[in-house]
Amino acid sequence: MRQESNTINWSDSQTKQAILAAIVSSSDDAIISKDLTGRITSWNSAAENLFEYNEEEILGKNIRLLIPEERQGEEDMIVDQIRKGIRVSHFQTKRIAKSGRQIDISLTISPIKDEQGFIIGASKIARDISEQIAMEQRLNESNLELQKLNIYKDEFIAIAGHELSTPLTTVNACLQLMTQFPERTPDFIQRIERQTTRMKTLLAQLLDVARIQAGKLELDLTETTINELVNDAIETVQQSTQTHTIEFSPLANDVTVQVDSLRLAQALINLLTNAIKYSPGADKVVVSAGCDDDYFIITVQDFGNGISREHQRNIFTRFYRVKGDQAKRVTGLGMGLHITRQIVELHRGSISVESEVGSGSAFVIRIPR
Repeated sequence: MRQESNTINWSDSQTKQAILAAIVSSSDDAIISKDLTGRITSWNSAAENLFEYNEEEILGKNIRLLIPEERQGEEDMIVDQIRKGIRVSHFQTKRIAKSGRQIDISLTISPIKDEQGFIIGASKIARDISEQIAMEQRLNESNLELQKLNIYKDEFIAIAGHELSTPLTTVNACLQLMTQFPERTPDFIQRIERQTTRMKTLLAQLLDVARIQAGKLELDLTETTINELVNDAIETVQQSTQTHTIEFSPLANDVTVQVDSLRLAQALINLLTNAIKYSPGADKVVVSAGCDDDYFIITVQDFGNGISREHQRNIFTRFYRVKGDQAKRVTGLGMGLHITRQIVELHRGSISVESEVGSGSAFVIRIPR
């Protein structure tokens, strides 16, 4: 009795065609063929998924249907290459799906020849690279941000060195002068106290930045009222300035909240100190407290030179300092706003700035009740 052979004849042309059709059908890449006029002659399931047209509605249509208006010239270039028998590999471009969305794709186009060797069309393999492009864009943005941070960091180190050495130099000079002019000792002691306070503030900011970077800046929540919180911060700053009066519009009906009073007062002190620093031509700062069903709101308004939109985008960034003639005259590490934002965000709140050049600035803190 004769047994049927299960061996596949791989050289059989029908078998080859069936295998090729199965590969095309199961491919994850869109595989499309067209004639030299651009008429689509085959369309696999991956092409249907990518471009959203089914086989029945796309066969016979021109391939230009998938090409954005501004990229139609690409098809002329591709056809010119194909007519010369040249394969086009890994050509990155954009194409349009049925819904109108544009897709980043990588194209490989090969000539199709008939039995006599004449070129009669082209086979296109299209791969969706949208995710890859988006990832590259995010990576480029991250690299740019890292470059900016490195520049800010270098500037920050230079400023920190200067800001810390200046009070140390002053303290050293006062100690030497005390031996030469003992009758002026009380005056020298006051200067030393001011400079040591300044150094303590700078070191505290450096420690806070280190805690923020390590994710170790934590809150100790206690009950207080909004008016009490703001008044305490104002009192601290008002004692250290003779140039500005800090006016406060309190809540008519005070509200009790659970916050880290010390940290939030620190954030307000940073804002008040900046408001005074950056409004040398003014004589007041205005603070107001508000409240709605969801948030309590504290606004610190100065009447200085204001902040340009370019700087508004960056002023809360670590190591960032506003540049300009006025900034050169202002002492400090430029870390106050960064620390302030971190404190506010730890309270699940937000901080924003409203400013126009020449019209002063208003910093607005919103914290959930």
